[in-house]
Amino acid sequence: MFTFEFELNGEDSFSLFLHNTYHVPANKKSLLRRRLTTPLIWLAFAIVYAIAFTDLFGCVFFIILALLWLATFDALMVWRTKRNIKKLEQAGNLHEKGSRAYCFEDDSFVYKTKTRMQKCSYAEIQRIDIGKQAIYLYTGVYGGAIEVFTFPNRIFTNEEEKKRFVAFMQGKISEANDHETPACCSGKAVPQ
Repeated sequence: MFTFEFELNGEDSFSLFLHNTYHVPANKKSLLRRRLTTPLIWLAFAIVYAIAFTDLFGCVFFIILALLWLATFDALMVWRTKRNIKKLEQAGNLHEKGSRAYCFEDDSFVYKTKTRMQKCSYAEIQRIDIGKQAIYLYTGVYGGAIEVFTFPNRIFTNEEEKKRFVAFMQGKISEANDHETPACCSGKAVPQ
């Protein structure tokens, strides 16, 4: 089947963050709120300023601030995220970082990091997303959060291998979901 051994880095964490921000429905709503709340407050200030002080300069100032926020929000978010991931990486607190090995078999897959080894069935995978930088496998809730397995594009020898892996995963996920009810990632330790 498929076996991968690779190391995730800060760039992989960044691409996962961006993918989740723009493709997970709850995150898209949050992003929209964050993008629009501040400009709406500044527009309210502009209206209040125009009514209370009848000063056109103050009103235009707040409108320009709102427009600048809308124009630069995505760039600021990307910059802050890169900066925060770099700080986490320098402090050694980047939890996704490190080497890992995946072995995909007929009925399940095993993944191993330096701190744990786990066997998961394909029924535990909720969905597979193909991003610009990686392939993401989303499982059920594990430890209070959805677990995401990241497979960077660089681990595939060519585009054909990537397509075969995606087709294999989609087939296994649909086959597993036809036969059993998905359960949360069990977290069962596998003897090493």
